Amino acid sequence: MKRFLTRRTLTTGLVITGILAFAGTCSIQNISLTLIGSNAVFAAEIHNDSGADILEHNIAVAFVDNNNSVLETKIVAPCLRTLPAGGVNYFSAQSTYSTTQVKAGLPRINYDSKFKMGTAATGAGSITGLSAVRSATILTVTGTFKNPDGTTLTNPQACAVVFDDAGNVIVVGLDETLSDLTKDATDTFTINLMVPN
Repeated sequence: MKRFLTRRTLTTGLVITGILAFAGTCSIQNISLTLIGSNAVFAAEIHNDSGADILEHNIAVAFVDNNNSVLETKIVAPCLRTLPAGGVNYFSAQSTYSTTQVKAGLPRINYDSKFKMGTAATGAGSITGLSAVRSATILTVTGTFKNPDGTTLTNPQACAVVFDDAGNVIVVGLDETLSDLTKDATDTFTINLMVPN
């Protein structure tokens, strides 16, 4: 049985989309193409090597077949809305095709979506009551997020990342329904992720 780990991140800011070539400014690492349910899921880390902070972004993933023809393209939100220089972000995209039809996913930052570079947002937070419960195909991650910082966190989001034993990203889940949090305010989050059998 695979060991499933969760890493969670709550962030403030806005949202990037992705492809494999980043002109030397970003890199994709710890890639996986996994069958989850009846669909191929491409997941990876994106490392910001640009030297500048990325404030808003989505990832575009093109799924290609054995002939290198594009089957479809999916636009997904990564874990972190902001990605500071030297930072790491996580994302996954689910195809409508299975892994028998998909050879690879080609991710890139979607420059046609909201995309900004500038000074990254800052803020502190803490998580309590973290729980991860797995059924046959669903991993449910819950917890409570508190803002101990003096700055109000606007539209924070919770993120859970599932890794395999080799450290590759398998799937990413988000809860983007948290309320704005003033100092010492709390809100709970629930993230349901489909995982491999």
